[in-house]
Amino acid sequence: MSMQQPWRGNSRPAQVPPSAMRASTADRERTVEVLKSAFAEGRLDVAEYHDRVELTYRAQTYGQLAALIQDLPVGPLPPMLGPVHPAPYAAPSVQQLLRGPRRRTNGLAIASFVCGLGEAFTFGLTSPVALALGLAARGQLRDRPDEEGDGLAVTGIVLGSVGIAIWCFVLCLMLLARG
Repeated sequence: MSMQQPWRGNSRPAQVPPSAMRASTADRERTVEVLKSAFAEGRLDVAEYHDRVELTYRAQTYGQLAALIQDLPVGPLPPMLGPVHPAPYAAPSVQQLLRGPRRRTNGLAIASFVCGLGEAFTFGLTSPVALALGLAARGQLRDRPDEEGDGLAVTGIVLGSVGIAIWCFVLCLMLLARG
């Protein structure tokens, strides 16, 4: 009884998807060149570039290398390899390799926070704007799970509400002082 050994030329070679084939040092170096180009073009920041280069040198297969550059315009793998195949040889995505996806921050949440902070410089005139933008941002964040910024929106709501409360208190004091 003999075991299958593809390197010895058995009559029925094992069917291994191209993404599961072992990568060479030259393949890793070509991948690093793609990452260098992407970094030079401003497609990657310094931290992501260093993370991807480190993962490139640890990669064992074409699939792992392809995952590191799949979101970049140039790849080191020949066109005959095609797309990365699904499990059991599926390579992790770049986001998984870089410890989770990076999410966008909601623009209204940022604006709400900035308006809330701006109350000190505008004597509370941005309070209603901060409150309105914060409430709108919370509504958008409920519908957009791919965005973050809930803390910024809540901070804008709180600062806007406090600013409005202070204005109401000042107006009440002025009315009491008049009459």
